[in-house]
Amino acid sequence: MSIRTAALIILYHYGNEQIQTIERYTENVERVYVYDNTEVSDERKREKLLELPNVMCLSEGKNDGLPIAINKAAQQAKEDGIDWLFTFDQDSRASDEMFRTMIKFVDNFEEKDKVAIVAPLISNGKLEFLPPVSEFSYYDRVIQSGAMHNLKILEKIGGYDEKLFIDQVDFEYCMHALKEGYKIIRLNTAVLEHNTEDTKSEIAYVKGKKVTTGKFSPVRRYYIVRNTLYCGRKYKRFSMPYYAATKRQREVIIKGIQYEEEKGLHYKAVFLAYLDVLFGRLGMLRWDL
Repeated sequence: MSIRTAALIILYHYGNEQIQTIERYTENVERVYVYDNTEVSDERKREKLLELPNVMCLSEGKNDGLPIAINKAAQQAKEDGIDWLFTFDQDSRASDEMFRTMIKFVDNFEEKDKVAIVAPLISNGKLEFLPPVSEFSYYDRVIQSGAMHNLKILEKIGGYDEKLFIDQVDFEYCMHALKEGYKIIRLNTAVLEHNTEDTKSEIAYVKGKKVTTGKFSPVRRYYIVRNTLYCGRKYKRFSMPYYAATKRQREVIIKGIQYEEEKGLHYKAVFLAYLDVLFGRLGMLRWDL
């Protein structure tokens, strides 16, 4: 019996381009769930979404972050009899071929009950991929955008960690799944177009060294530092490579502050991140940055 699939698209201040993408997704899966994290919803856009076949809007006009959005969609999908759920950020574009390739792979994979996530290759539109050496590879960390989630496993291990809000959300889930004895697969024959460009960032040269400035706001720096610290500690005993990776990322993020114009605000964000981990204050940022 073929698996039943659905897709979740998490939106934030979206436009007509995203609505057109969602319309195309409805042709590839049984149902499309839309979670709009925009604080004030645009009713005209919402009406356009609801006019599309098999689309369900789950959000309530507030920013719940990524983990809550995924967990709520997963719960709804289970109630709808869905087996596997694709999740997408709004800056990702999946082709019809990507859907078909991934669904066919999971459908025919004999050990799919042991697989928590199947993820595609990620392209920013500039890379040229060589023919894959193998159809798939086992991985320890993949991003959630474009990935298929085994809903039985997601429910069994408790879903995404809602303490995180954004940043490290997908990597934490991967670590959790691996710790519980499940597998993560990257399908090398499926490609997702994922826009990683940051239009706010600028290139500067400091003492002859190329430096990127403005890439991270103080708020984003807060989440990265806080969540890498929290997740690294959480899985230190299970995976030293992951712990080391979180430490390196945190060090790079903090070191980059020296090139920002408003250094004080960025250092304040880092200080608050450490303070909140110390006192167990996670979830959505509580401070004014």
